[in-house]
Amino acid sequence: MDLIITARHFELTEEIKDHANKRMSILDRYENLIHSAHLILEVEKHRQMSEITLQVNGQSLVAHSVTDDMYASIDETSDKIERQLRKFHDKMTDYHV
Repeated sequence: MDLIITARHFELTEEIKDHANKRMSILDRYENLIHSAHLILEVEKHRQMSEITLQVNGQSLVAHSVTDDMYASIDETSDKIERQLRKFHDKMTDYHV
C-alpha cells in the first residue's frame, strides 16, 4: 500500500513521516482491499489536524481528527480508519458467505 502524505501550512519532518508510516502500517492486513491511501496533515494556529482517505473497492473511507499534538492526531485518525476498515471488511466477508 502506497501512502501519500501531504503537509499543509508546515514543514513535514522525517519524525512525523516515520510515525505516520508506522501507525498506518496496521492497515497492511487489509492491503488487498485498499486501492489508495492519502494522509493530509494540517496546522492552523493551535489546531493540529490529520485526515486520511482510503479508496476501498469503489468506496471512500474517511477519518479525521483535531488535537493540540500532531502525533496524537495521527494516532486517533489511524484508530478511527482501522475501525471503519474492519467494519467494511466484516460486511464484505459476511455478505459473500
